[in-house]
Amino acid sequence: MAGETFMSIDLVDALETNFWSMWRQFGRGHNCRLVEGQDVTRFETPIARLPYNAVIRFVAEDEIDREIDQALAAYARRRVPVMWVLHPTTNNDLCRRLGQRGLTAVEGIPGMARDLDDLPVARPLPAGVVITEVGPGTPRPYIDLVADRYGLTPGDARTLDSIWNAARFGAAGSPNRSWIATRHGLPVAKVTTHHDGDIAGIYGVATTPEARRMGLGRELTLRAMTAIRDNGAQTAVLHSSAMAASLYLSLGFEQIAEFRLLSPPGALHL
Repeated sequence: MAGETFMSIDLVDALETNFWSMWRQFGRGHNCRLVEGQDVTRFETPIARLPYNAVIRFVAEDEIDREIDQALAAYARRRVPVMWVLHPTTNNDLCRRLGQRGLTAVEGIPGMARDLDDLPVARPLPAGVVITEVGPGTPRPYIDLVADRYGLTPGDARTLDSIWNAARFGAAGSPNRSWIATRHGLPVAKVTTHHDGDIAGIYGVATTPEARRMGLGRELTLRAMTAIRDNGAQTAVLHSSAMAASLYLSLGFEQIAEFRLLSPPGALHL
């Protein structure tokens, strides 16, 4: 049974592995760089706003300080801020070491999971709201929504375009799919999925301020869950903000482990 499969999965490993697989794609765009080694996975982009430069995996046990300084120096050369993700299997002393280098803890991120049996029933959408999947050749409204949320420049948006194309969002055989909700033709909410084997991750659920409290986050998340289940996934994972955790709990997700984000003071706004 699917419930038994869910209980038998190493959910911490699933949360980490899907997270790494999804975020590493940001190192594949134009003028971006992906660095992967035995002890570290990180990416660099020319976008000088977080979360677009990040260390997403760090498991070094030897020469930890040298590895940290080498990673931070790369972002300093680009003159971009860095987000450092402390995943559940991170070295417990890493937070202290990063603090000595000026990075501060921003927020705990609940890592959550749910099997895909017995999904809740979708509710009617508000008047004027339409949810559509974003194809590989039509990312503009989605990218405009992201650019507005993070205060990105037109040049930053072009970098996101190149990342989108490199990751083949919405293309046949791609692990990446996205949906956008429009209200009277204007983009107001979004969601992305990243399908990795029997596990699929849900990412980037966001709603513009004027469209909040309309239930769009719930309906987009449910649309994503239904799509990944229909595509063969047995388990969904996600990494919530603390503020949104109650939404996902109401949809049947369970909190499994915590991720923590560190950044220079004031650089990351969730």
